[in-house]
Amino acid sequence: MTFLINILLFLFAFLIVYQLYRVKEGLETATTSASSPTYQPYDPNNPTILAQQNAGNIQVLKGQMDELVGIKKEVEDISGNLYTLTDQVNQYMLQQATTAQQQLPPTPPAISPSDLQ
Repeated sequence: MTFLINILLFLFAFLIVYQLYRVKEGLETATTSASSPTYQPYDPNNPTILAQQNAGNIQVLKGQMDELVGIKKEVEDISGNLYTLTDQVNQYMLQQATTAQQQLPPTPPAISPSDLQ
């Protein structure tokens, strides 16, 4: 019974890690796409271009923040699923303990030395 619970916990942990990996992979793919603008470093020797670079860099940062807002819902969903899963596993363990207690006899059996031989 404990072995089954350990397998279920491992399976659920694996699924959660897999989902988090997919979210991370999605972030990396979205930020490295060729169509999106990239952060431009500032040139200290050319102060006139600072305004353009600021506008472009603000646009890049806004795009990244919008992606994080979209992922926030996924993270909340995963967190809610984890809470539900933990509750279900706890209920399952309680049910198994209750069933095991019901299977035990109400009083211990009487054993005499002649029964051991």
